[in-house]
Amino acid sequence: MNKFLKLKIKACSLADEAHRIHRDESKLTAQLKRSRMYLKGRIVNGCSLEKGATAIPIEGEEREDRKTFNFEVKSMRDELREHRHGLRPEARASFLAYRFLRGMPYKRIENTCRPDNSPDLDRIQYLVERFGGPRNKGEIEEWLKAA
Repeated sequence: MNKFLKLKIKACSLADEAHRIHRDESKLTAQLKRSRMYLKGRIVNGCSLEKGATAIPIEGEEREDRKTFNFEVKSMRDELREHRHGLRPEARASFLAYRFLRGMPYKRIENTCRPDNSPDLDRIQYLVERFGGPRNKGEIEEWLKAA
């Protein structure tokens, strides 16, 4: 299999994984919102209350069970968010390494880049060497500075 193709697949799969995680996060957020409304008595038997109807808050053991459920869902959502944020630098480095190997100018990929958000040069270097053969680190630095 072509090494460039392997790197392209890696970059695409990382981006897709982040998208899927974000979708699952959104589902958990919606679930938390429904559960909070249920606790406040705004949802009865799965349906929202009519406008002007009186809310009856949930009490006792059922309330404690729901709070425990909310805590578990919130911690799961936070773990997913943390994992998704951890994928970003790797996905960016994979994408930039692939575009470098294909000969695309850096300015065309990332038109502007804040000084505090520069790409991870070491990670790009590692991926370029792994999928495209040995390269000089200075060559990648020049490519990044050409923007």
